[in-house]
Amino acid sequence: EAMACGNYAAWRYAHIAVACLQNFALGGVFFGWASIAGSMLVSDDGGPGLTSDYVHTMFVCASTVNFMAPLLLGVPLDLLGPKVASALSIICIALGCLLFGLGVFIPGMCLLAFGGPGVQNAIIHVSNLFPHCKATATSIITGSFQLSFAVFLVFERLWWIKGYTYRELFIGYTGVCLAMLAVSLVLWPNKPYSFHEQLHEVAKERTERRQRFMSADERALDTASAAEEEADEEEVERELGALRLPSRFIRSSSKPGRKKGGGEEARRLTPAVEAPSVPDAEQNALKEGTLVEQLTSGPFIRLTLYFIVAAFWANFYVGTVATQLGDTSGLSRAEVLDYTNLFTVIMTLGVLVIPVIGLVMDRLGFVPTSLAITLCGVLFSAGTVMQQDESYILPTFVFYSLFRTMLFTFFFAYIADTLGFKYFGVLAGLVFALAGVAGVLQSPLNKWAAGTCHLQDANENCDGGRWFAVSLIQTASLAVLVGFTVLDLRQKHSHPVPRKRTVSEVAPAPLPPRQPGPYGATAPKGRGGYETVPSINI
Repeated sequence: EAMACGNYAAWRYAHIAVACLQNFALGGVFFGWASIAGSMLVSDDGGPGLTSDYVHTMFVCASTVNFMAPLLLGVPLDLLGPKVASALSIICIALGCLLFGLGVFIPGMCLLAFGGPGVQNAIIHVSNLFPHCKATATSIITGSFQLSFAVFLVFERLWWIKGYTYRELFIGYTGVCLAMLAVSLVLWPNKPYSFHEQLHEVAKERTERRQRFMSADERALDTASAAEEEADEEEVERELGALRLPSRFIRSSSKPGRKKGGGEEARRLTPAVEAPSVPDAEQNALKEGTLVEQLTSGPFIRLTLYFIVAAFWANFYVGTVATQLGDTSGLSRAEVLDYTNLFTVIMTLGVLVIPVIGLVMDRLGFVPTSLAITLCGVLFSAGTVMQQDESYILPTFVFYSLFRTMLFTFFFAYIADTLGFKYFGVLAGLVFALAGVAGVLQSPLNKWAAGTCHLQDANENCDGGRWFAVSLIQTASLAVLVGFTVLDLRQKHSHPVPRKRTVSEVAPAPLPPRQPGPYGATAPKGRGGYETVPSINI
């Protein structure tokens, strides 16, 4: 199927481009809510004229359903494959847009919110088309999810500037959904793309490109060498994992146990810069443990509590930002609308920091990352305490965007690194579902805190609500999350990794002079000028 396109590289890039387009158009549309909540949805001029209480209740219901979706939509993805899972998710979004346009508001928005995570989950496997940069491809795909926050901003601009009604916008967007549905049915496979199969295809393409100007004898030798390299790479990937192999290792000219022409030893893995640390026995045991063992483990319980609290306030602010600004800042409704649109833009631009977050987690680990997330959350929350001063509004938006973007990126990376992939879908889905249940509390909290100033342009003789008290509670609860970092750090210090000794320290063996490997680099020398294999615990 891959080579039917004639050019495998172009075929791969076309697939990831379409995956990003789908995620941008459908994946996170619901989270652009702030752009329409305080403007189009409460207006009688081209909008449905809903009350602010009803709008927030709709947001809470849809937000809860959205957090339940990864667990529920994981079933058709696992059983029926990406094509069917993607199609079902897009149908939900299309039906939601249609129902909302016809005036069936809460069921329509819930269906739209429910389908979004399914669209993203059904295309993550496309990253397997890039086996040598799988993590980068995954980041690009998931990053496009955040760009979809701007869809509702476009809706609001078309309503405000061009005069389109909410019916025209939502029913019209059903056509976009149907176009994406056709793409899914045509393009996505019934089974996820396999990492090993794509590793073979990439190696085959590189070999063909390299052999274009070789003689017949040179091509034969190069083909044999490439086959051995590919076999070695697949073997090591099974032992060390697919995500980190390409960026951490290069190939040397020998590997124990495999003979090559002329009696050379077979290839051996050599670290390009620094060999990765092998997790200690306890962490390995946890990754290979039963579902119950992982559910009752300290890291999972801590992460669950951390995520529930952080996600609650992250979603609460999206749903109430317009109300908070209207009640506390003394702004007119037009000014509040401008600020909520700016908020959506800044939240969308948070995608730019995703590569930085990945680099921080790779270089510094999860402890500094979780501390940075908590710090951004506290600073964002402190900004809401002082947002009656207009100069604090923009910094509040910036810290919120950093907080939200880092939170979700950290969540998935922490589960994968700490608990592995054995029950990844179940664990992540369960945490999201619990966070969704907790999110139901947003509605009564909003009703308790909301005033009346946001309902009128003149902020005289109106009730500013109880937002100051909510902000203090929010700041205190986010500050308590520092305990997650402290407990995580304490566990790492109480289980130190033993000093690593290389295999060459146990049984050093001289190797022949090495030649440049296929990654265009040579391996560093060990003691006595010999090459050493990666450090492992023994």
